[in-house]
Formats: sequence, C-alpha cells, structure tokens
Amino acid sequence: MIKDIGKKDMAWGVIATVLKIGAGVLLYPFVLNKLNSEQIGIWTIFTTIQMLVILLDFGFTDSFARNISYVFCGVRRLRKEGYDHIDAVVEDEKVDWMLLRNVIRCMKRFYGYMALFLFIILATIGTWYVSTLVAKYSGEASDVWVSWGLLVIFMTWNLYSMYYQSLLQGRGLIAEFNKIVTVSYLSYMACAIVFVMNGYGLIAVVGSQFLSIIILRLLCRVVFYKKDVRKHLAEAEEGRESQDKREIFKAIAPNAVKVGLTGLGGIIINRSSTFIGSEFLGLAEMAMFGVTLQLIVVLGRASSVVTRVFLPKLFEWRVTEDNMHIRRMFIISTVVIVVGYLFGGLIIEYFGNWALVGILGSNTRLLTGGLFWVMLVQNFLETNHVNAADFLLSKNEVPFFKASLISAAATLVLLVVFVIWLDFGLWGMVLAPAIAQAAYQNWKWPSVVIRELWNKCK
Repeated sequence: MIKDIGKKDMAWGVIATVLKIGAGVLLYPFVLNKLNSEQIGIWTIFTTIQMLVILLDFGFTDSFARNISYVFCGVRRLRKEGYDHIDAVVEDEKVDWMLLRNVIRCMKRFYGYMALFLFIILATIGTWYVSTLVAKYSGEASDVWVSWGLLVIFMTWNLYSMYYQSLLQGRGLIAEFNKIVTVSYLSYMACAIVFVMNGYGLIAVVGSQFLSIIILRLLCRVVFYKKDVRKHLAEAEEGRESQDKREIFKAIAPNAVKVGLTGLGGIIINRSSTFIGSEFLGLAEMAMFGVTLQLIVVLGRASSVVTRVFLPKLFEWRVTEDNMHIRRMFIISTVVIVVGYLFGGLIIEYFGNWALVGILGSNTRLLTGGLFWVMLVQNFLETNHVNAADFLLSKNEVPFFKASLISAAATLVLLVVFVIWLDFGLWGMVLAPAIAQAAYQNWKWPSVVIRELWNKCK
C-alpha cells in the first residue's frame, strides 16, 4: 500500500530541493578561500565527471520506482507498456512480496553490472586522464591521487546503491526520503567546511561527499527495511509463480531506455547553447547567460515540486483509475508552476542584480529586459510540458522520447544558424531552444493530458 502524501511531504520536498541546489553555492565561499586556482580547476573537473556518471542511470531509477509503486498498489505482473487495472489498493498483507523481492534482485543485479562497468572505466581511462592533469599540477600530486581514489570508490558505490532511492520513492516514503537527503547534504556541508578550513583541500571535499552518500544510503536502508517489510520479504513464497528477474528487466528496460534518451535530449536542449556559445561569445556575456540560466533552472525545479512529491500517489490513482484525483493534481501542479514562474520572474528581474551586485559584490550581472523574459517563458513552457509528460509516463508509456530527440537535433541546427552563421549572439542562444520546443513539445503534451483527463472525467 502506498503511504499517504500530504503537506509535510511537500515541505520536506522543498527543503531537500533547496539543499540539493544550494549546497554547492553555500560551500563555494569556503572553497574559494582555502583552495588555490589549480585545486578549484580539478574540483570543477571532478564535479563534471560526477554529472556525466549520473547519465549511466539512463532513466532506470524512476522506472524502477514507478514499477515498485505498481507492486505496492497490488499489481501482480509488470508490463512493458501500460499496467494491470485493480479495483482498489491492497493492504500490505496482500502485496505480491515475491514479485517485489524479484524486482529488488533485478535492481541489485542491474546496478551491480553498471557499477562494475563504471569502476573499470574510471580505473583505466579516468586514471589516465587524471594523470594528464597531475602532470600539469604544481602542488602535491598525492592530494589529487588520494582525492581521485576516493572519488572512484564514492561514485561506484553511489551508482550501485541507487536502488534504495527507488525503493523509498516507489513506496511513497517521500517525506522520509527528503529528510534523509536533508541530513545527508547538511552532513556534507558541515564536514566539507570543517575539513576545508583545516587545510585538507580536495580530499576534504571528496571525502565529505563520500561520507554523506554513506549516510544517505544507510538511512534509506533502515527506513525501508523495517521489521514488517523484512518479515514479508523473508516469507515470500519461492515456489509460487511470479515474474523472475529476467522477465522483470525485460518489462522495465524499454521504457527506462526511452526515458534515458528523453533525458539526453533535454540535456542537449538546455546545455548545448553553453558549449557552442562559449566558443563564439565573450566570457562576460557567457557569465551573464550562465548565471541567469541557473537562477531560472532553480525556479523551475522549485515550481515543479508538487508533481515530483505526489508521483507515487499518481501511480496509485492510475492503476485504480481514479481520474478525478489525477485531474485535480494536474490542475494544482500547473497552477503552482504558473504562479512560481510569474512571481519568481518578477523577483529576479527587479531584485536579482541588486542582490547579486549590491549585496554579494559580484562582477557578473543578470540578463534583463527582453532577453530575460524570453528565457523565462521558454523555461516555463518546458517545465509545463515536462510536467504533462510525467502524467503520461504514469501510464507506463513514453510517447515523447522521439520528439525530445528531434527537438534536441533542431536546437543544435538552430544554434549553428543563429549563433555562428547569423551572429545573433545571446539572442541566438535564447531563441534556438525556444523555437525548437515551441514547434511541437511545448503544446503537444499538455494538450494530450488535458484532452485525456477531461474526456475521462465527463
């Protein structure tokens, strides 16, 4: 049975989101104070490597969480597309614990193989790459090598243990998970600040990350594997017919890959302008664009927290065909996104530069006027259609992955035309993804959800 989700889950979701986004920002002054430019450069490279490693998940974490939600709702068989309808959500005693146990085994095996692959890549190609950095490094090479060794172990363990996140989110333990995330990030910042200020350099930052992820995963394990869950899993009938690990993976993998490709398309749409612009525009312009984009991205994540928090209940409402609750949630989440972008945009426009320059003393200003508002509207429309896509994904269908890849390709083409050929500068960087997305995705997926829900709720 999926745990009920309420205001506390929302509040902890916001807190965890703020900490995820703000941890690096809060740590930055201490890093700048104690680390030299070479150490900061290597730290930046390590951070980029961590971001690339996240792509190895390829959408499986969310797909596993969705299917775990189906199991706790009473579904007896997982499918490649769609789901088995049930009349009512079952109590824990009637959950197919054998199916759940096999899903957990499937997750462990999948992430085990991925972690082994990652370790081999990092230990070989990654170590060779770091050796090229060390050759140019004027400080103590041992600091870099110890940090790299910790980072390899940390990233390998982090990838292997990602299934704990799927378990908690799939069960609907949203507040519990976000409390754990909060504790993890607070421990990371506290340890990093103490160790950095005491002169431990790169080792302090990487070591603190390692410690925080151990805390995160151990707490997730304790929260999910409570006595009743351990008892049910231990008593699951081995002999009873149920999908095995191979069948489960075949059912989950297709949509997970599609979600991964969709995520890759999103990264191309949102990040390719930065790479292309850095080659053809000045550093001052790129700094303004980058800082403004980061603030708008933060605004988008905060505005879309409603759907992310209530996803397990959305899966429950799907399998019980409670379309009225689904429609109500869609309306609320859309209103929150609209209000969040409207008020957030006004605050950034009228107070952003005052806070950035006047209070923080930054040399970089935010974009203002037409450029800012086009960026804001483009990101709002994207957040809105991604929200609608989550509602479609709750049906265990991924109709949008081809469109995402086509939009990504169109964005790259338009960036070349606007920035390189026509020399539109920042306007080209802003207009390229805006036009590519507005041509189809921005209106298509919200309209599909609206038409479906309103027809079913007549």
